[in-house]
Amino acid sequence: MAAGFISSPGTEYGPCIDACDHHDCGPNRLLAAQGCAVCQEPIGYETMFYQEDNWTVLTHERCSLLVDQAVRMISEGMSHPAMVVQLAKEYELSTEKVRQMLTCENSGLCPVWCPGHEQASA
Repeated sequence: MAAGFISSPGTEYGPCIDACDHHDCGPNRLLAAQGCAVCQEPIGYETMFYQEDNWTVLTHERCSLLVDQAVRMISEGMSHPAMVVQLAKEYELSTEKVRQMLTCENSGLCPVWCPGHEQASA
């Protein structure tokens, strides 16, 4: 699957800066405003992302890579706290943000691992 991006407003391929009636400008603004399925932040402009389910699910490329790396780390037997710390460092995020991104609602890692379920079963 290839990642894509939305050019910044006012650039040659981006939407107009001001509201307009162009066929692509409005939809591109809506896509850029849509939240990433993993981190919940807007997809934004000039940021690589993937789409699924006929453009209803968007995920930043960076977030997708983080989740893939988490799955590999889990399968290699890395402890959950060590994994969260390592991913936070590598992706320059807080450990809290990494924990949020790896919940079942955001990453789809369940039943492999979900901090909420881990605490609930303890």
